[in-house]
Amino acid sequence: MNDFDHFDDRTVAGNMDHDKISTLSLLMLKNPEWKISRSRFTATLSIAKIKNMIPLVVKASEDFVTYLENVQEDVTECRELSIKYAIDVLSSCALGLNPNSFSNSDFYKKARNLQNSTTSRVIHSACYFFSHSLVRLFHLTFLEPASVKFLKHVFLNNVDNRKKLRNSRGDLIDLLLKLEEDNESFRMDENGLAIGLEYLTAGYVSSATTLSFLLYELCLHQTVQERIREEIKSVLGTHGGISYESVQEMKYLDMAFKEALRKFPVLPFLDRCCTKPYTIPNTDITIDKGINVYIPLMGLHYDPKYFPEPEKFKPERFSPENKDNFNDFAYLPFGEGRRNCIGSLLGALTVKIAVIQLLTYFKLEKSAKTPDPIVLENVGFFLIPQKEEINIRVTKLVKGCC
Repeated sequence: MNDFDHFDDRTVAGNMDHDKISTLSLLMLKNPEWKISRSRFTATLSIAKIKNMIPLVVKASEDFVTYLENVQEDVTECRELSIKYAIDVLSSCALGLNPNSFSNSDFYKKARNLQNSTTSRVIHSACYFFSHSLVRLFHLTFLEPASVKFLKHVFLNNVDNRKKLRNSRGDLIDLLLKLEEDNESFRMDENGLAIGLEYLTAGYVSSATTLSFLLYELCLHQTVQERIREEIKSVLGTHGGISYESVQEMKYLDMAFKEALRKFPVLPFLDRCCTKPYTIPNTDITIDKGINVYIPLMGLHYDPKYFPEPEKFKPERFSPENKDNFNDFAYLPFGEGRRNCIGSLLGALTVKIAVIQLLTYFKLEKSAKTPDPIVLENVGFFLIPQKEEINIRVTKLVKGCC
C-alpha cells in the first residue's frame, strides 16, 4: 500500500485507436489519466449515492422472488438467474432501465453477451492481459462490439430523455449529467459511456458470480442458511424493511458473503505493472520497470497457514472474535490500495439483498444435480462452474420467514 507509486498501473492493454470505450475504463487507463477518471468514478459511488440506489436494488430482488414463485421445476439453475438479477440491478442503477431480464429481453441478451465465454471472446480478453501486440495487430476488442453498439444507443437515448424531461432518478445517469455540466473535457458519448459500461459489466459479472456461489454453499450448509434466515427475521423486524442500515446490521450474512468470496474470488488473480524500479524490502531483489506482477488469489485464499481447512465453507473465519488473528493481505477479493475495486460496496449490497429476499421466501436445498464438490471450468480468467451451471432446489416457505 505504501509503495503504490511503483505499481500504479494495471497490466491490461490500451487500444485507443480501435477500442476507445474500453480503453477509457478504469481497468485499462494508465496514469495520470487514471487518477482523473478514478476521482470522477468515486463520486458516483459514495455511500450517500449508493443509499439512493437501494430502492432500485430492492425492486430487482422482488422481481427475482416473483420469478422463482412461478418456477415449478424440481431443479433451479441459479447461476443464470443470478446473472439476470444482477443485470437488472446494474442496468437500473447505471443506465436508468428496467430491462426485464427474467423475460429474456433483447437488452438482457446484449448485456449478457458483453463478456461471454465463447472461445473467441476468451482469446480476445486474454490477449488484453497477456499479449498486447496481438491486441493492436488484429484490432481486438475487450467487449463484444455488437453489444457495445446496442448499449451505446440505449444509453445515449436515455441520457437525451433525461435531459429533456429534467427528472431525477437517483441513478448513475443523474451523476454523469452533473459531471458533464461541471467538466468541459467530459464527453457523455465517450467518458460517460465508458463509466456506464464498466458499471454494468464489472458489476453484473462480479455480483452474479458471488451470488450464485453463495447460494450454492447455503444449499449445502443448512445450519448456516438457517442462522442467516433468523438474523434476517430479527433485523428486518427491528428496521421494518430492507435499508442500507438494516443490511449493514446483518453481521452473519456478511461473514457468509466474505467466505464465499474467499472460496470463489471472481477474478482469481491481481495484476500490476511496475512503473519504476522497486527493491523488495529486506532483500536484494529488484523488480525492474515494465515487469508485470501477478498475485494468485486462489493460492492465498486456500493457504492453510492463513485459512485452516481451506476447502470448507466456514463463515466464522470472519467473525469479530477472529479479527485479531486475521491477515488482511491474505484475503484480497476486491484488491487492495488505490487500485482496489471501486464498486465493492454496491456489489456487496446487490448480493446481500438478493440473499435476504430469497431466504425470506424460500429454502435452498441440494438437488440430485447439485455438484459436491463443485468443479470449475479451466478456460478464461473468471471463475466459472463447469457447464456454466449451478443447480440447486428452491422450495417456497409456507409463510415466509418474516
